[in-house]
Amino acid sequence: MPKLKPPENELRDDAVREALGRAMGKTKKSDEDMGICIMATRRTFQNRRKRPEKFTLKEIRLMDKVLKFTDEEIVSMVRGRR
Repeated sequence: MPKLKPPENELRDDAVREALGRAMGKTKKSDEDMGICIMATRRTFQNRRKRPEKFTLKEIRLMDKVLKFTDEEIVSMVRGRR
């Protein structure tokens, strides 16, 4: 059976997870810190990290203030991997 191309939304979700992981590693922020950043609990942040489509625009903007996403990371979160 041929290998199927993953759906576009999965690629975008993966890009969000990768950008978050990379930025959190650079800034040494924990899930607890990020929960506080988005004004939610650690568990809420973890759930949204698993399902990035649940992040609100406000939360992404708050995370960008703390994590300082690069332009490339922002584009990859919106458009998926290149």
